[in-house]
Amino acid sequence: YISGAANLYGTNYLEGGTVIKFAQGAGAVIDVKGKLVGDTDTYRPAVLTASADATVGESIGGTLSGYYASPALNFDYVTSGELASLQNLRILYAVTGVKFNGGSGHELRHLQLVNCGDAVRADNAQYAIRNVLGWNLTNALTGSTSTGAWEHATFNGVTNLLASAV
Repeated sequence: YISGAANLYGTNYLEGGTVIKFAQGAGAVIDVKGKLVGDTDTYRPAVLTASADATVGESIGGTLSGYYASPALNFDYVTSGELASLQNLRILYAVTGVKFNGGSGHELRHLQLVNCGDAVRADNAQYAIRNVLGWNLTNALTGSTSTGAWEHATFNGVTNLLASAV
């Protein structure tokens, strides 16, 4: 359970089957300022979701409404110098699912983004999203001065594929 910013320095591991729940409106975020290594697979993804989501993990209670994490995963290349390279992630009910801050060569594979405001926000970054499912999103992509490659992307219920940064 994350109720505020969780800063990850050094090398950290994200195990398959992990369920991380975010508090609503707390600005909850996993801020990766080091290296995040994923030990996940197709049948054991890591799930990042709302504290009130009773469909996965322990029930924390509350009424499921709105967005929770802001963003769920923030890859801060400017601080860490480490590129994002993860696979088999499921992110639900986030204001922003994934954010890239700088860097060239980020890669996320086998990603599901469901019931989020923005799926990906990229600022001054180059990245690749491979095999992604986006459902019930406001924006698939937002950010500034970035280059992204999206391969094997399926979207349903998405208001905007691209929205300009605010």
